[in-house]
Amino acid sequence: MNSQNISESISEKNKEIKVIDKFKYRFHKMLANDVERWSCTNKKCKCYFKRSGLLLLENESKLTNHCHEPDSSELLKRQNIRNNLKRKATEDITKAGNVDT
Repeated sequence: MNSQNISESISEKNKEIKVIDKFKYRFHKMLANDVERWSCTNKKCKCYFKRSGLLLLENESKLTNHCHEPDSSELLKRQNIRNNLKRKATEDITKAGNVDT
């Protein structure tokens, strides 16, 4: 596992999501020494990873043993498209509301 396998996306709630091997992770918290902890988005799953800058800290991460199946490529693509469209629509509405007459 290396940092090239990490792709980024945005959630429905406009939060950053990382995808590693078709498993989605959300930002959990900042740890000491500017280390980020990212947790699996499945609430029952205990998997996580730690990252310092762009470096994935594999020895301090638990990326295997998920209690669920990975998301399908189609699901990830669909969610990404839906979230991008939702964000674009929201931005267009707010821009339209700011037009002076």
